[in-house]
Amino acid sequence: MARSQFEVKENASDDGSTGSRKRNVVECSVAHLAFVILGFCVVTTAVALMVYYIPDRSGIIGTKAPIEEPKRTTTVYTTESHPRQTTLPDSTPTVPARSTAGQTTAELPTEDPLMVGRLPRTVLPRRYLLNVRPYLYENDGPLNSSYTFDGWVRIKVECVVPTDEIVLHSYALTVHGAPNVTGSDYGDSGQLLDHFTFDKDNMFLVLKLKESLQPRKNYEISIEFTGLLDKQDVAGFYVSEYYTNEGAKRLTATTQMEGPHARRVLPCFDEPSFKASFDVQIEHRSDMIALSNGMETSTIQLDNHWSRTYFKRVGDMPTYLLAMVVHDFQNVSGTTEDGCLVRVWIQPEYILNVSTALDYAIRIQTFFNSFLDMKYPLEKLDHIGIKKMYGAMENWGLVTYDENLLIDEADDLTITHEVSHQWFGNLVTPEWWDDIWLNEGFANYHQHIGMDYLDSGQQEYENFYQMTMSGALEMDIKYLVVSALKDPVSSNVDDIDGKIVTFTYVKGGSITFMMKHFLSDGVFEKGIRNYLKERAYKNANVDDLWEELTYADQDVGKHDMKKIMDTWTLQRGAPLVTLNRTGDTIVATQERLYTGFPHHPDPFSERYYIPLTYVHKSDPNNSMTVFMEPATAETIVNLEGASQDDWYLANFLQTGYYFVTYDLQNWQRIVDQAQKDPNVFSHLNQIGMMHQVRLLARAGIVPYNISDSLIEALSKSSQGTRKAALEDDMLDLSLLRGQRSRKVIERRVLDNINRLYSEIGWREATTTDPSTSRRIGEKPRLDITSLACFHGNSDCVNQATTLFKELMDNPLINSAKPAFRYLVYCNGIRYGGQVEWDFAWGQLLNTSVDREKTRWAVALTCSVSPTALTRYIDTLDGSSRDQNVFKIISALADNPIGTDMAWIYLQKNWEWLLSESFQSASNLLLSTAASFSTTDKLQELLDFGNGRNFGRAQQAYDTAVMQAHLNIEWVAKYESNQETISK
Repeated sequence: MARSQFEVKENASDDGSTGSRKRNVVECSVAHLAFVILGFCVVTTAVALMVYYIPDRSGIIGTKAPIEEPKRTTTVYTTESHPRQTTLPDSTPTVPARSTAGQTTAELPTEDPLMVGRLPRTVLPRRYLLNVRPYLYENDGPLNSSYTFDGWVRIKVECVVPTDEIVLHSYALTVHGAPNVTGSDYGDSGQLLDHFTFDKDNMFLVLKLKESLQPRKNYEISIEFTGLLDKQDVAGFYVSEYYTNEGAKRLTATTQMEGPHARRVLPCFDEPSFKASFDVQIEHRSDMIALSNGMETSTIQLDNHWSRTYFKRVGDMPTYLLAMVVHDFQNVSGTTEDGCLVRVWIQPEYILNVSTALDYAIRIQTFFNSFLDMKYPLEKLDHIGIKKMYGAMENWGLVTYDENLLIDEADDLTITHEVSHQWFGNLVTPEWWDDIWLNEGFANYHQHIGMDYLDSGQQEYENFYQMTMSGALEMDIKYLVVSALKDPVSSNVDDIDGKIVTFTYVKGGSITFMMKHFLSDGVFEKGIRNYLKERAYKNANVDDLWEELTYADQDVGKHDMKKIMDTWTLQRGAPLVTLNRTGDTIVATQERLYTGFPHHPDPFSERYYIPLTYVHKSDPNNSMTVFMEPATAETIVNLEGASQDDWYLANFLQTGYYFVTYDLQNWQRIVDQAQKDPNVFSHLNQIGMMHQVRLLARAGIVPYNISDSLIEALSKSSQGTRKAALEDDMLDLSLLRGQRSRKVIERRVLDNINRLYSEIGWREATTTDPSTSRRIGEKPRLDITSLACFHGNSDCVNQATTLFKELMDNPLINSAKPAFRYLVYCNGIRYGGQVEWDFAWGQLLNTSVDREKTRWAVALTCSVSPTALTRYIDTLDGSSRDQNVFKIISALADNPIGTDMAWIYLQKNWEWLLSESFQSASNLLLSTAASFSTTDKLQELLDFGNGRNFGRAQQAYDTAVMQAHLNIEWVAKYESNQETISK
């Protein structure tokens, strides 16, 4: 063959021998050489210009920065049959360290920090085939294998961008041998894996390949692994235990993937946008039962000890909704009108106590099928009560609950919330955690609609402002410690977990409530149904929602929903609308309200599109609406049909997420009307005015004489307004401990409690029970009966202590209804002595019924004996990991004698409390520090936080510090005001 112009002379053999090699030689002419040099210069210049002018798009397609090639190694990670936890190798740095001094984007593009730790979108998962075997008991496997699990997974992926690596999430898992990567389109292509490594910082398992994957082709990843069943955290695959009535300990293996924590259970694409179908099979002890998202299709016996249960495929689901439970529970079941199987699972001792939960679950699922015009898509929906579980988790087809939420009267609100998630979050899933409010906000809103359907008698939807929006507003006006609903969220697990908090629930629900009311009747519902149908089995972001709502409203209100709602989701805080009347017109202005500490941290530049609704005295039931726009400094409102001396009222029925204040003349007219006939105002506006005017007075916006007069007048209107007034007075009273000026509020509180108690008495619906739990985002119920007993109402105390004495005389017969038992136990101890204490302690130790154990454990904190309380708290060392500890310490903080004890305990045991549940630890910190109102307590709080990393609980700590500052200021102002009055 003729020699080419550029020929490389190779003198080494081609057979792979190791013989001597001579230097390669290239032969070319002078002209050729000049051409090469010229070409090199042209190419170099072109590349430089491209680098300068073409923007870096790695953040768009999800590509990674170049990985520094590790040395080739043949190391395989633990190939023994049942390995214990091992130390994973150090990660290979994905971005080499470099100096940024004088750096420009053109010279060295930087990666978007929010994309660090995010998976590249070069391959997409299409289907998982997962097999797991949990080892719960010592005889389940080889020595030391209990509290572990084995698993293997086969993941079918599609390549969308050429790549020579596949990146998955993996955390605290031991990989056996080398993963296998093969082509799946045309048979086995052979092993494509070259080597693999772990990036521990990002929790990545990186599979480096021998060749580049090709777009539109499918591949299969096979990995065998072992993981730990967590005995402490409620995350990943973890262990829960309960005791039978005979005292035998029983174990349950269950999952909690949202966080995200699926990476603790299997190597996977653990981001919500990577939806895929799941085929699950679980190997379990033959004397136990396995559940997963899909319907079980068959169970086969593997040997004398093990069985394997197969489950029907569930399509297009993110990893955080994957659920598996291995248990020995029993169930009650029924079907919805369209034939979907609904089951409630619980430990055998409680199987007769979950019929109400089943009734709620069937009815509410049937309701949402119709209301949302889209049937629940799976053929079963399981609800299972777990002993060790905080709140509930909406896993598709298998909802897990704190077992107390399903027992006896059951928590209809939580069941409704979780069932609504089967559409909002499961059927349609946010693309990323910055839109998690689409899940929680819509579930929060729809739970109130569902509760009204269940006819609970509590008028949940009508009381939305009082139950949900008021709490959101109180948090939002301290916006330095909360974030915008759609705030950037990194891949850091703590950052993600920190977004799944109460504020996300209640503000998301509140702006949804506002949207429904400023859109015309039926428009909101039409838009939501279109949104579900368009995005079913897919991901969505908030703009998809705005698009559907805008389309639904195009021939009605013609609202640009993105333009309007971006001002509510992308900004922190809530607006204050100030109204000043001149003749027949009102000038409306707005600013973002801030009542936190330090005061006025930044300019109030943020404005909102505000649906301002208003009425006036001459036409109090016919509201009008005008939109205030951010670009307009003043909005003119016409009071059509109003006389010169009419009062006017904005935010009709409290549907808007904003505060309102008026010129002093109008405030006085509102007060005069409330004193004459408060029922001219709707009940919702009465509650809203009482709540808002108190906050505005504290902020110095409304004079205290106006605030006090209006609250006093409205509180006489109904039982609901008396409760609202009492609730605020109780908070004030807690801040004035040790202050002489508290007597004024104390007398008002006692009068109000006694009147409400005479109206309510011992009514089951109004009492609280620590053995039950409530979903985050719900405002605590005001327990009038317990307050009456606490403050010494003779009738209440007599009834409680009589029932307690009857129980002491015959412990085998408890004549108190379950709803009243905690009330009886608490007050029997509070108004008793050593004998009553000893009896209660014995009941705690001897009862095998979990709910009774919880009631007794919390009731012991009602004692008025410092010695008894000290001894009791000393038994709650961190090693015991008592699941009731959060309830115990919270109740102790509510006892004036135990407040300091609770604070000391929290400081001493903070780390393990936080590891147990960051949400519960955060709530405990907030409740314990809520009454801090002295500089000494503030300093203790600051000392506690000095140098401490609170992680996911940072927002709770910052809020506690801010609230302590505000409490100190309020007490000083109140004391000064009382001194002025007394003079």
